[in-house]
Amino acid sequence: MRKVLILLLISCILLLASCSEIVTDFDGCIAAGNPAIESYPRKCRHGDQTFTEKIGNVGETCSINEDCQTPMEFMVQSNCPFGSACIDSRCKVVCPLSFHDPSPEISKSYPYTCEINSECDCSERGNRTLECRCVDGTCLSVEAR
Repeated sequence: MRKVLILLLISCILLLASCSEIVTDFDGCIAAGNPAIESYPRKCRHGDQTFTEKIGNVGETCSINEDCQTPMEFMVQSNCPFGSACIDSRCKVVCPLSFHDPSPEISKSYPYTCEINSECDCSERGNRTLECRCVDGTCLSVEAR
């Protein structure tokens, strides 16, 4: 009788442990079988928690620029041709600095070129600039890291 009670107790504990899946992020919420709420960005609800899909990988470790994805919230802005760059082994959102041809007949912009950070002036980007960097010979305003 005692063995039966112990087996029953162990079975109950195992059953409860398998029912209470711990979810900590959007991907885990989807993996737990919950549907994605179609919004932008997508959301997923698990119990009384809501998780938002992370778009882009700003701040994550990288080796090359191609490792980085620009979040859509930057891509839809028209005040800069935002992109992402791997700077100091972290993905960052950048705005390339450029100057416009002074001739009114020519509608063209040219990138500010540089060899070192001190050659770059990001003052035109105002308080949006977190740091001003020379990356691969081009001046960049880092705007998210």
